[in-house]
Amino acid sequence: MVIQRRIVFIVLVAAGAAALVAAARHGPPFREVSDGAIIEISTLDALNGKLLVGPYSRFGWHHPGPLFFYLLAPWYWAAGLHTAGAQAGALAINLAAVAVVTSVLLRAAKPIAVVVVAAAVAAYVIRAGDMIVSVWNPHVIILPLAAFVIVSAALAASGRTALFLWWAAMASFLVQTHLATAPIVAIVSMPVLVARRDELKAIWPRVVVLIGIVWLPVAVEQATHRPGNLTRIAAFFFTGGDAPSVQPLSLAAQMWASAVTSAFRSDFVVAMGFEINPGAGWANVAVTAVVIALLMLAVTKARRDTFTWWLAALCAISTLVALVATTRIRGHIVDHEIFWMSALGVLDCATIVAVFAERLVDSAHGIATSVAVSVMIACVIVGAIGMRHVLQRERGPEDRNVDVVTDAINEHIRSVKPRRLLVNIEPPVWTIAAGALLQLDKQGNAFAVDNRWVTMFGERFARNGAEDAEVTITGSPLQPVVVARIRE
Repeated sequence: MVIQRRIVFIVLVAAGAAALVAAARHGPPFREVSDGAIIEISTLDALNGKLLVGPYSRFGWHHPGPLFFYLLAPWYWAAGLHTAGAQAGALAINLAAVAVVTSVLLRAAKPIAVVVVAAAVAAYVIRAGDMIVSVWNPHVIILPLAAFVIVSAALAASGRTALFLWWAAMASFLVQTHLATAPIVAIVSMPVLVARRDELKAIWPRVVVLIGIVWLPVAVEQATHRPGNLTRIAAFFFTGGDAPSVQPLSLAAQMWASAVTSAFRSDFVVAMGFEINPGAGWANVAVTAVVIALLMLAVTKARRDTFTWWLAALCAISTLVALVATTRIRGHIVDHEIFWMSALGVLDCATIVAVFAERLVDSAHGIATSVAVSVMIACVIVGAIGMRHVLQRERGPEDRNVDVVTDAINEHIRSVKPRRLLVNIEPPVWTIAAGALLQLDKQGNAFAVDNRWVTMFGERFARNGAEDAEVTITGSPLQPVVVARIRE
């Protein structure tokens, strides 16, 4: 019976993946711009096996590793390098995170906890809507982060050795894709590994091999570059230099609490990269403080070494670490830098309810599996709706302006036939320029960008002396202009 269920599950997953790829291949020819275009360029590099770093940061370095892009690459390739293929890959990552959550809950948690926590995850997915198909790294880490906390709690409670591999893979994905998750990953992992040090002795060679494989590009980059990306990150956080100052505790606390409580407020919106105002900051701080106090109370009420005891403890630790992480953000806080905390708030509240529900409800055996399956189906439906929105997107001014810039540059290339083109980009029009350079890259054109943009586009586009023609993309996103000249 178990084997039959696994066969059915594998068939359903394969059919869903095939349908997703087929839909992505036949999507409309819209143009990605801004960070989406940069992510697609990085995915092309990963597809060619040349990428050694993660997504770029506005502070002049990259997030630690390229694992995210290597996970996107097969979907992007299968979709014929169509932009929608990257969204399909993001959806696959998020649905995998939800599948991990539901399967781990069914094995590690009491039935009532399965119902409460799984339903909370589904509610968050529904609330966030199309975020489930977003390729932006501040979005794609959110469900895997919730899954990581749940897997860590299950590992600490059960000691199942297979969970060590899930823990290592998810921890690596999070840290490589968005550095903001590193403090939580590190501090949550410490008590878990201490608690299960005996079981770790039996499986550590496999864990080391897995970590070695997924972190190999990071090690290669650090060893072959001066300075390496990890050195740049360390210099930024520990030596400061010209970096903007960190946050005062009072402002950080308000921003943190605003993010943690955001999913429960009527003004909840998915982060888009804007500077934020904490609004009713101290009221949110008070609410968040109550949530942490209830988590502490839940720890005292849950039976020690059960899944919910560990989940309550790790949620409390994660939420407090998120506050510390907020104080280390430099310069103005942008919404995407703290948006990932919104899922922590949902998980916190679900954990509190689960702990006290376990004490009040004798059994939920009859509905736990049904709820877990329903949660998975609900998330698939949300993902299907998101992909439909991607595939039904109509071409707008940005798409047309990307094509205008691309055509103008191609005309210059055809007329002067350069060995390698140098592209200068004026900051106001960079979003459109990124979309145009993505199209040029897909067409196989050789080009470099001026030094200001090398970190964003990647070292493959740094000048190497072969540039014998030049264009400048200027103007505005609504009216971009390409100015061309032949270099002396």
